[in-house]
Amino acid sequence: DSIQEFRVLTNSFDAEYGNFSGAVVNAITKSGTNQYHGTAFDFLRNQVLDSRGFFDENQVDPLSGQSIPNTARGAFQQNQFGGVFGGPILKNRLFFFVDYQGTRSAIGTSSGTVLMPSADERGGNFSDVSSTGYAPLTGTVRGDNIPADGAMPTVLSQRLGYTVTSGEPYWVSGCNSLANAQAGMCVFPNQIIPQAAFSTAAQGLLKFLPAPTAILPSGSPFYSTTSLKTTNTDNKFAPRIDLVNKLTGNWSFYYHFDNAAVFNPYGGSSFPGLGSDTPSRAQQFNLSNTRIISPSAVNELRINWTRVTYLSGNPTSGLGKVSSFGFQETGLGLLPQAPALEGVPGIHLNQLGTNFGASLPGDTYEDNYHIMDGFSKIIGRHTLKFGGALGFNEWNFRAGGSLNGVFTFNGGETGNDFADFLLGAPDAFHQDNQVLGDMRTKSGSLYAQDSFRMRSDLTLNFGLRWEPGQPWYDT
Repeated sequence: DSIQEFRVLTNSFDAEYGNFSGAVVNAITKSGTNQYHGTAFDFLRNQVLDSRGFFDENQVDPLSGQSIPNTARGAFQQNQFGGVFGGPILKNRLFFFVDYQGTRSAIGTSSGTVLMPSADERGGNFSDVSSTGYAPLTGTVRGDNIPADGAMPTVLSQRLGYTVTSGEPYWVSGCNSLANAQAGMCVFPNQIIPQAAFSTAAQGLLKFLPAPTAILPSGSPFYSTTSLKTTNTDNKFAPRIDLVNKLTGNWSFYYHFDNAAVFNPYGGSSFPGLGSDTPSRAQQFNLSNTRIISPSAVNELRINWTRVTYLSGNPTSGLGKVSSFGFQETGLGLLPQAPALEGVPGIHLNQLGTNFGASLPGDTYEDNYHIMDGFSKIIGRHTLKFGGALGFNEWNFRAGGSLNGVFTFNGGETGNDFADFLLGAPDAFHQDNQVLGDMRTKSGSLYAQDSFRMRSDLTLNFGLRWEPGQPWYDT
């Protein structure tokens, strides 16, 4: 309700427009008048007429184990409300106009179909892989037999209480007893990994993996839910002041404030439980002066400052000392890079296509300063316009980085990625700091254009624009 008019330009731009490669949208906000006037609105949408997602299943009662009817459809509540009000401060001279819009939404977010290990596999029993469709334990023990090296043969020998050697198969058909394992036929008879062989990190992280909610036709267990909501709280506020002055021209002051916060129950994980918050704030200040120099000449001056702060992915759970999740800290263990963000490392199970870990933030702060001036003159059938602009842009970011480390499991040890996870045998690990940037750039432009009305049904538009570009530089 605060927009007076807007114009969308998609091609054949005049020379006064630049610094873009797509469309141009010009919006003019309303101003106050000599009469007080206001409106209010409220928009409500909910899930009453929505359908469920194809793969979304009803929730299961943890006590009875029975399906809860009508719970497959995720919640959807969205409410947008606000209003505008404007009028005179000094009649015929000074006016105000203000608008507000609030948004509150809570939307049940579907996890989709997330493959999960079966209940038996969570306990170390992989004898069901022929029915679940997951990979059997066909790998062989990697690493040397030198105890001082602490490779997998030494680690497993210590955990299991019997000798495991390099190159020994984790399982082969016919290996089904402890005696077979002690004889070196295979490491895990019947594809059953004793819990004594679990790594302390796996024991500390299993609690974050949800139990399967259903089974695909192929036999693979999967997890799916719409029970948790992504919430959005957004408040927009914008006052405008207009001053009519015959001597100096008409002045307009506009300020826009937008404060929002989004909660995502998934964070960066495949399933909920390791959520994140993303607060953001956008502000714009615009001062403009329109001066009528003569009946055929007008000058327009605009000064603009825009600031955007976007703090994405702040973790709301999964934080704590990595040692509390079973990881070794310092030495040859993990070296968390930011104590305030220390938490569950990233875990990628690539055969399952599942990943989880405490969310890591990426903070962005942008400031843009611009001053623009344009002079228009009508001479006969020609409408001439000349002008230019100067700009300064700041872009500060603290983004990316795997501050707590990322472990990738491809099944390279046992043949099964989840079995490798239980043993603590990743195929890859990386850890790095955030990318820090304090970028700056300056811009400028000059233009001249003419709109020549050759006859009543034909107008020729032509112009010239000079726009030097400066590369971004880091301070």
